[in-house]
Amino acid sequence: MFKTACSQHLTCFIGFSSIFKNTLNKYSTECQRTIKVGFIGRPNAGKSSLINSCIGRHFLPVSNIPHTSQQLLTCVKTFTDTQVIFQDTPGLINPAIRKKRFRIDEKLDIVRDCLSQSDLIAVVVDSHISITYPYISPEIQMILREYENLPSVLLLNKVDTIQRKKIKCLAKSLTRPPLDVPMHLCKTPIDTGGWDRSKAKECEGILKFIYYVCSISKYNPWPYEPETAITFGLDVLTTELTKEALLHVTRNEIPFVVTPETTITFQDATMIFRILIRCPSERYIRILKIEEGRLRDHIDKHFRNELKSIKYSIEIMYAS
Repeated sequence: MFKTACSQHLTCFIGFSSIFKNTLNKYSTECQRTIKVGFIGRPNAGKSSLINSCIGRHFLPVSNIPHTSQQLLTCVKTFTDTQVIFQDTPGLINPAIRKKRFRIDEKLDIVRDCLSQSDLIAVVVDSHISITYPYISPEIQMILREYENLPSVLLLNKVDTIQRKKIKCLAKSLTRPPLDVPMHLCKTPIDTGGWDRSKAKECEGILKFIYYVCSISKYNPWPYEPETAITFGLDVLTTELTKEALLHVTRNEIPFVVTPETTITFQDATMIFRILIRCPSERYIRILKIEEGRLRDHIDKHFRNELKSIKYSIEIMYAS
């Protein structure tokens, strides 16, 4: 069990990457180690924030609105001789909830696709919510049962929101066999046989989680170059940042009914990001035009940190 402070509480961990100085010389393939970690959990548990903190950069969209992550996104960090591949998945909710915008079945398929190629399952739990509901949710138990051959580790997230003396009690409640499934939340009880406590390491902080992940990695050639940070393109990154900006500056259903797309072109040594936001009606376009300045500022803030020596411009367009 790893205790971490995350989401808006993770600033104290952002600088940890300086401790792990990546050696630029390439290790021989015989000495290279690799591990893939699949992060699963309920919506807004802090999966994306944890991964951003682990790699020391802000590449995955985060907000305090559930269902920020809608697809499988992969980040990479090379720690000396070990390359860790972090896979972020959409939040899991009860399959009985059939709301169209949540696309439950599609998200379950994404999680299964992620775990089918993972070496370790990291189950992220929001400690603040789990104090009130101290059990692993049925949908996560279902996934753990399907992939019981994979080792799993429990990440108690946002522990700075609860009293320290409650952390061990919470960990015990979440890992005692058999895992509790309240009957009113699950029509068919899931008999998982419990979650092996030996898979939960009791230590604190993201650094120790990284040490643990590296310690169980296996000798395999690195699938990516040591400088690689993300496996998706800059256009996808810009689209995800736009979704994050929409969640931060707009309200209600707007972020879930509009669809941003990004194309990147070059003109006179300037990188131009053209963001097209498709809206279901003119009403949404009028609302977004009012908030366009804040949207642009949110995206630009990220690019200023990542594209320090590159000239760029951001263009936002709309279509219905």
